[in-house]
Amino acid sequence: MRLAALCVAVAATGQTALTVRYLDIGGRGGQSVALASDGGGNNFVVSTVIEPSGRPQIRVTKTDSRGNTLAAFDFGGSGQDTPAAVAVDGQGDVFVAGTTTSSDFPTTVTLGPTTGGAAFVVELDGALTGVLAAVKLGGTQGSATGAAVGVDGSGNVYVAGGTDALDFPVTQGAFQTAPPVHDEFGTAVYGFLTKLSPDLVHVMFSTYFGGGNTVCQGGSACIGQFGRTSVGALAIDATGDAILGGGTTASDLPSTPGAYETQCICNYERSAGFVAKFSQDGSKLLWSTFLNTLGEDLDPLNSNVRVQATALDAAGDVFVVGSAPAGFPTTTGAVQTQYPVQPGAGAPPYAGFVAKLDSMGATLLYSSYFGSAGVYSGGVQSVGEDASGEVWLTGNSLPTALPGPPAHPLGPEYVASVAADLGSVGTMFTTPQGGAGAALSVAGTGTIAALGGRGSLVLPAGAGDASIAGVLNAAGGEVSGTVAPTEVITLYGYNLGPASPLSGVISNGVLGSSLGGYEVLFDGVPAPLLYASANQINCVVPGEAFAVDTVSVQIRTPQGTLAGPALSVLQAEVEIFQTGSGYAAAVNEDGGVNSAAHPAGPGSVVTMWATGAGLYPGNGFPADGTIVSAGSLGAPALPVSVVAAPGAFSQALDSLEVEYAGDAPGAVFGVMQVNFRLPEFFAPGTSSYRIQLQVGGSLSDPVSIYVHP
Repeated sequence: MRLAALCVAVAATGQTALTVRYLDIGGRGGQSVALASDGGGNNFVVSTVIEPSGRPQIRVTKTDSRGNTLAAFDFGGSGQDTPAAVAVDGQGDVFVAGTTTSSDFPTTVTLGPTTGGAAFVVELDGALTGVLAAVKLGGTQGSATGAAVGVDGSGNVYVAGGTDALDFPVTQGAFQTAPPVHDEFGTAVYGFLTKLSPDLVHVMFSTYFGGGNTVCQGGSACIGQFGRTSVGALAIDATGDAILGGGTTASDLPSTPGAYETQCICNYERSAGFVAKFSQDGSKLLWSTFLNTLGEDLDPLNSNVRVQATALDAAGDVFVVGSAPAGFPTTTGAVQTQYPVQPGAGAPPYAGFVAKLDSMGATLLYSSYFGSAGVYSGGVQSVGEDASGEVWLTGNSLPTALPGPPAHPLGPEYVASVAADLGSVGTMFTTPQGGAGAALSVAGTGTIAALGGRGSLVLPAGAGDASIAGVLNAAGGEVSGTVAPTEVITLYGYNLGPASPLSGVISNGVLGSSLGGYEVLFDGVPAPLLYASANQINCVVPGEAFAVDTVSVQIRTPQGTLAGPALSVLQAEVEIFQTGSGYAAAVNEDGGVNSAAHPAGPGSVVTMWATGAGLYPGNGFPADGTIVSAGSLGAPALPVSVVAAPGAFSQALDSLEVEYAGDAPGAVFGVMQVNFRLPEFFAPGTSSYRIQLQVGGSLSDPVSIYVHP
């Protein structure tokens, strides 16, 4: 039984101290997407959360420079509201941009009617006490999406995104005012850039940016095919000029003479990247360049260039990050000039990249691959430069594909710094899924903050000693800021425990709480320890946690006490132990280990193990660390069920027969054994069956069982 598979690793020119904090994002359905910092180093995180009523809302959370939560504010309508970006002005007011389908979205300004999806901008005061202004942008003849937001030195607000609306509110004299090309079979999608007054009341300018043509040689498949341009990145320079970045399939997207690349190597299935700069009044395209691949492979599944973020240095040169296939141009001396993953079965079809264009868009100054990426996600997601000229990146990659690679590559998400010429790596650390990779911010105070999709805020703090950098259910794959009483969890970081790993010690039927002079405390209560090493500690959350809403973690070491994050306490947070390949660590009815070579048959009973079942009847938990005997088995207080996961040969959420769900004999209290019966029939050729475990309102990640018809 594998208690953990992922951990945080640190490998750099020097050791990096980390602070991790977990924000309240409303449980499993929450997702953090955007991060910005104000002049004082405070952080503003934008997330989508699921309220207790089940209604999704947008949440903005403010923390101080150490990640401690100062305030939070929720807003949204009754439809689908999707935040995408956040910016902070010089007064500390916060601007959130995204897309909404809610007819009751809380707007204060009307710039024209909208139907269907519309881009939005919402202004909140810096203390997050309420909405100062809110506006929707769209039209009645199509929809719009908001993807990026920025603020200039005068407080004017820029929002960018994409639209197919023929009546999007563009302004007279703007660079491109003609609506998207269309016919009865389809409509082109254009980017847009809109500049609003600081109070969001007035449109200073608004322009389309797109092209209708695309290369297509597919006969009838080309009917209704038009250029599609998506904007994903926005930066505002010191003069108020706006730099856009994104991807396009439009062969006639405007470019400018003298730009780095003036021709789009793209077709209706294959996108090129682009970067474009507009004058502060929106009337001129100052320059526009494509970012192309040099190869001839037109496979749409591994030929797109995506620009996901931009940033400016002090000279106005433009950093661009995203993902690209093999053939992307790199420059001599860069940290990763060769495509980082060799082709082969299971190899990622994309790589991350970081590049730097001069302020005129004419020269590719530096360019490097940076790690791997997937078809729809991964690569470099965010970029920023600190006062010393170091360039900070965050994203998702196979750890072994990162430049270096890290000495202990045990997580897919990273935060890294590289030199301004992209020629060397300074800091590099990786985290488990959800621990970083979503966004990054460099505050004016010099503080670096990285955001993970699971509400994890990671703050590198220079050279230091021990650091906790991630917490997750020992059977799970994503970090989490929540725990349940008696859940087996894993703490990740470095210098957490003894240099030589130690396994838990059992005395008189109880697992001890100290290994080599190291202890983990939850609100001062020692936790039973299963394993301790420099990078990882596995422990059991004390049963006493049932009585509190939050619990603070500390690690007591021979050198002193390390303060960790505060974690929210749930009734249950269940996950199934896995073998490391997405399959449950399970045993078949005949006692053999479930595997591809030894699958379970239809109608047979399978045994698996989990942790995080939480509440116990009457809260009468056995003593912390108790090794459960076969003669004293109990069961969780909350109902337990096994359901067919989406994709299984059954209707999603069909319940299976559970024959036993309770304490696991011979294991530490907190590990649950579940015996359940498979369906009586599998279709010919079926080799796996996906299930989820539900305890109360907690639903595990899906896992697979090897089966045969």
